[in-house]
Amino acid sequence: MRDSRLGAYGAAGLGLMLAAKVLALAAAPAVVIPWLLVAAHAASRASAVLAIATGSYVRAAGAAKPVADGVAPGGLAVALATGAVAVSGLWMFASPVVTIAGVAGLAAGHLAMRGVYERKLGGYTGDCLGAVQQTSELGLYLGAVAVM
Repeated sequence: MRDSRLGAYGAAGLGLMLAAKVLALAAAPAVVIPWLLVAAHAASRASAVLAIATGSYVRAAGAAKPVADGVAPGGLAVALATGAVAVSGLWMFASPVVTIAGVAGLAAGHLAMRGVYERKLGGYTGDCLGAVQQTSELGLYLGAVAVM
């Protein structure tokens, strides 16, 4: 993880993630796409903040270690509230069923990625947080589109 170069597997993973997002959004009605983008953007970043607040950083010391472990007091509440406000737009302009399915997909993506990196690494790194954010975003898209 200390090597910043992108390898073949990383490039393939990013390409597949981008293709899955494009395909999921293409399957949604055009009027809902802006609301999906806003909701997924904010909620997936709140998902990464939740991973910081409830997980532990892998490295005990070193240059890559964050200055402070965890999230500042109130930071998790702000992140979750921001995500909830963004998702409320989806609730109003799509439907409650679409919103609930999207949030369920987001939670599934969050839990799946956390399960992988916590089992393999015993905690998170910055790369893990990026992966949680990306899989949570894709999960929201797929969950919402599944019931449209």
